[in-house]
Amino acid sequence: MALSSRCFSVFFSSPDYFSHSQKLDMQNPGMKLDVHIRSSALTHPAAVAVFLGVLCLCLHHSALSGGWRYDDGAHLYFSLRHAPWQYFFVPDVMREQSWAHFTPWNAFFYEIGLPYFGLNPFGHYAHLLGILWATSLATFCLLRLWISPFSALMGAILFLAMPATGTIAQLLMTGHYAYGLLFSVLVFYFFVRGLRENKISYSFWAATFYFLVCWSKELYVPIILIMFLLPESNWRERFRHLWPTVIIACLYAIYRLVVLHGIGGYGSYNIVDIPITAEVITRFLVNMLGSGWNWVLIVGYASISLLFALIMQTRKINLFFSLGCCITLIIPIIPIIHSDFADDRLRFLFLISWFLAVLLVWFSESGKLSSFALLAVTAILILSQQATVGRLIDRVNVIDQEGFFLIDKDPDGILLPFELENHMLANLNYLQQATISFNQHTPKSILQDKLELIALGEEIGSKVYQFDEHCKCIRSIGIERYRLIVDDFRSTLLAGSDQPFSIYLEIEGDGFRRRLQWKFSDIEGDYILKIREYDALPIPAAGAMNFGAVGAFDQILHVYVQLTSPDGWIARSPVFEIDPRINSQISWNSKSVVK
Repeated sequence: MALSSRCFSVFFSSPDYFSHSQKLDMQNPGMKLDVHIRSSALTHPAAVAVFLGVLCLCLHHSALSGGWRYDDGAHLYFSLRHAPWQYFFVPDVMREQSWAHFTPWNAFFYEIGLPYFGLNPFGHYAHLLGILWATSLATFCLLRLWISPFSALMGAILFLAMPATGTIAQLLMTGHYAYGLLFSVLVFYFFVRGLRENKISYSFWAATFYFLVCWSKELYVPIILIMFLLPESNWRERFRHLWPTVIIACLYAIYRLVVLHGIGGYGSYNIVDIPITAEVITRFLVNMLGSGWNWVLIVGYASISLLFALIMQTRKINLFFSLGCCITLIIPIIPIIHSDFADDRLRFLFLISWFLAVLLVWFSESGKLSSFALLAVTAILILSQQATVGRLIDRVNVIDQEGFFLIDKDPDGILLPFELENHMLANLNYLQQATISFNQHTPKSILQDKLELIALGEEIGSKVYQFDEHCKCIRSIGIERYRLIVDDFRSTLLAGSDQPFSIYLEIEGDGFRRRLQWKFSDIEGDYILKIREYDALPIPAAGAMNFGAVGAFDQILHVYVQLTSPDGWIARSPVFEIDPRINSQISWNSKSVVK
């Protein structure tokens, strides 16, 4: 506690906090004293903290109604099964969490909240919003080292208004992204303070927070390049204050190589072979800033502000530093630059969005016109953010309701997932296991296949629960709905019974890093690779994917392939036993299996 208090006091003890306002008074001795007092009071750290807290709650309060979404079930179950020292320091356990990434803070985010909030997601979302609020406050204090209090406050506001921030607030599985950015801002703050005041103790604080950055997310690790190029002091002084952080970076690199048996990642990419076209750039900007005229207006304002700053020399712009920032921010996401960053994938642009918020206020000249322009940009971003969040909430409504049903203390009930043929089934299964681990009681059952619904019979099957699109809630399907589901499924299976169907699966690789290749029938339709012990994976008719033989894949798996044609009939392969830990092949060619 003493350490935290010391850090907090240092954070708000910038020696030149009111220096900008004092300079304005000297330049304009006729300014009224009461205007200065009001301005100083409104931008005092305590007032700023309260204001940013209220704004964060206003913009992101809808997250407090959220449920367990996407990968939350898997992270919860993992956190309940392992102690923090295991997923921070035991390589086998770390690989079980992620065979491709080095993110122990991902599980630790849930660990922090479980003793206090249990499986009630409300408290975990409040925790996440608290981190975003702290990041906005840290951003304000960082910017105050260079610009006026009002401009610094606008930078913090712009960060909270970014669509990517809205996405992070809605997804607990991005808690390590939120912590990673908070730690990164603190790294910059203490590093600059150490340079300016020539205090190596501040530099050790920066190295400490960089150590936490490394545990959070790889996306933030390259910020050490920004620190080295930062236009503060000179090269020699920067390196003198940077060496503790350099040591941390070297240790991180070695530890990562040991844990992941290499650099990591889901695959290898050749950056030269990834063309960045105008279409790609436009989609990137639309995802990050909003559709329609929103992104055009913001990019236009940023360009005009930059041009004005260069011509009028209102701000020092170091092109070498700017280039280093661009490289640091863009290279980590180049392999997925062609992706659609909409909705949940917008989390990959979280760091870039923060930098954009900082740049928008850095380029802006102090004055009424610039202030009104920044307020207009903020309004545009809020509109874009709320539209993004609205789409995301619509997508996860079913997941939320199914999750609330599973964690409800009433043990009675069987759940038929609304979508059996996508990867959300795994989230429900993991959430079920987390409920068992946390509450130590028998949870509600989850049907994995419509064949299981048929096997229940009418009397029990009619009492099965499922999401209802009309009431947007979970309720019993009833006898009529049961018969409709069963009859429709049987007819689609029967219609596909005479269809020829071919399967080829091959697993190869070394160690825990494996590669699955497949080729199915050249028949148009939607293919599902159903892994009974894990999930349902929508895949194309032919392709390949990397995976890790860890966790759910560190065992013999029972899999089958299902094809749903455009005409509605379904063809199925038999169930195969596959050991993903060894190289093997499966080849099958026959008619669809009907049961």
